[in-house]
Amino acid sequence: MNNLIFILHNIIIATTTLLAARLGKIYLISLIAMYGVIANLFVLKQITLFGLEVTSSDVFIVGISLGLNLLQEKYDKKTAQNAIWISFFVLLTYTILSQFQIGYEPNGLDQANAHFLALLAIAPRLTGASLVSYLVSQTIDVNLYAYLKNKFENNFYLIRNYSSVAVSQLADTIIFSILGLAGLGYNLLHIIVFSYIIKLIAITLCTLMLTSLRKIIKT
Repeated sequence: MNNLIFILHNIIIATTTLLAARLGKIYLISLIAMYGVIANLFVLKQITLFGLEVTSSDVFIVGISLGLNLLQEKYDKKTAQNAIWISFFVLLTYTILSQFQIGYEPNGLDQANAHFLALLAIAPRLTGASLVSYLVSQTIDVNLYAYLKNKFENNFYLIRNYSSVAVSQLADTIIFSILGLAGLGYNLLHIIVFSYIIKLIAITLCTLMLTSLRKIIKT
């Protein structure tokens, strides 16, 4: 069942990202920022996909890179770079403000505080690793996509999109694993390989969907 949900999840991410691009720059930048917050929240859920133990947030991370590439395709590199900093600011603000939420002392009627604590209580190391890997990987994506766009003279959209996202997500996986998990008893090589395999599957599905849907949803 998880594999089918995963495929549907990728289809929805690709469709929503294209619809946001069709509606305009502000819609797409807002969606990218939302993906960042959701990914940071859902990274806590562990699932099994294609026999591999991974988190449920990888599709959202891929969606961010695809959204940034669409911004470059429709507008320019500067717009995509601004979107990185806007989404980073939103993610950082969410991280800080969420701590106020769990800081309030619940009263006797409350039934949600324990759940909020489980979801929002942050480990500084993991949060820092997430923010750093996000900023570095998305910057790599924007710059690599700009290079490929210029080199191929706006042709080969599928290749440009897939290549830039695949490289940037490799960087994201390596940086987060080293900064956030090294020394905690995890097998880093297994984590990096398994996570990246799932990301490659997500990148393939989303990129193929984007390429196909662009003919229907003109962006």
